[in-house]
Amino acid sequence: MISDSAFRHWVPGGLGLIGAIGLSCLEPGHRSDLVDEKGSVTSRADISPSGGLRALAAGLKWIAVYQAWQNRDESGLRRELEWVVHLNPQTELFWLGGARMLGFDVAAWRRSTTPDPGTHGLINREQLDQAVQFLGRVAEFHPRRSVFLIEEAIFHLRLTGDLRSAEQALARAQVYDDAPDFVPQIRAELLVKLGEDNAALKILETELLRLGPEDPAAMNAVIRSRINELRLRESGIDPIIL
Repeated sequence: MISDSAFRHWVPGGLGLIGAIGLSCLEPGHRSDLVDEKGSVTSRADISPSGGLRALAAGLKWIAVYQAWQNRDESGLRRELEWVVHLNPQTELFWLGGARMLGFDVAAWRRSTTPDPGTHGLINREQLDQAVQFLGRVAEFHPRRSVFLIEEAIFHLRLTGDLRSAEQALARAQVYDDAPDFVPQIRAELLVKLGEDNAALKILETELLRLGPEDPAAMNAVIRSRINELRLRESGIDPIIL
């Protein structure tokens, strides 16, 4: 097992080595403009090494992300995250993990150093925006992937309690082929909380027909029970006979 001291000794050297190799492959004239004033990797950071080297560089940069996270270094975290997704945008973990750090962890750091609870809502809002903007860039590399929209919905619920925005994110996720079966059911429950029972009822009825009685993931009894409850709350609509 590698000790903490050995880890701390090896990582900077490894990062320096891969950085030297990777940066040596950058096109001439671009090295001074790799990162803008906000810490984002610019479009002129054109990296030309093979995919294997890029993946290795991204992996080591991910270690640098972890170091910045451990040190609660917000600016360092942003800078290293930008490098990671620039080097290897195909790895979903980098996008999901990075967004969670920006949304949840940075918000927690900032709240812990801000004594006035009245500002915590603003902090959560700001970090929500940053996390969602970060995730919004992933569609270029992972089109029609529901997981990122589901993650966005979670950010809305946990950081600001915004039911409407969470429901809208899930609605966008639901149209993708890889969307889990639970997405429409959660959408329906959010709509119920928003006072839109009729819209929730239509979603559940549509979902019940889509899945069919033989689908093991259909949870027919659960969905039918919820439909029954909602129908009972809608005047003039007879309940389903269970």
